[in-house]
Amino acid sequence: MKPPEAQKTPEAPPPPFVPPPEVAPPVSAAPAIQSVQAPPPEPAKIAPPPPKVVEAPPAPPARPDIRVACPTQVAPEMPRKAIQEGAEGVVRAEITISNGVVKEVNVTSGPRVFHAAVRNAVMQYKCQAGSGEVKATQEFVFKLE
Repeated sequence: MKPPEAQKTPEAPPPPFVPPPEVAPPVSAAPAIQSVQAPPPEPAKIAPPPPKVVEAPPAPPARPDIRVACPTQVAPEMPRKAIQEGAEGVVRAEITISNGVVKEVNVTSGPRVFHAAVRNAVMQYKCQAGSGEVKATQEFVFKLE
């Protein structure tokens, strides 16, 4: 006996080619070009040149007041407290002298621990000055050695 044969189904032919319809793009009218006149530009503003900077001449170097001389000067002692604290520094004092005698000592800068020592020493100065009152400034350097 023969096996039954499978029946072949005939293949369907492919569908016929149908080209897509031709669609014309919509025609749009070109925008109308209008002529517009721009406002005239503002004239450029020119700023006046800055004033010239004139540098002042340098100040003359500070000169010591030579209207007074103090041939007898006592050096201030290093305060015990400064030694214990290891303090050092520069003290500036303004001295007022009248008829060769120190009248006032005004300490203007420096570590406070040295102020009294400077005042005590300067008050012992013997100076030569003209008549009237003279002011002088002196610096004292305190350094541990």
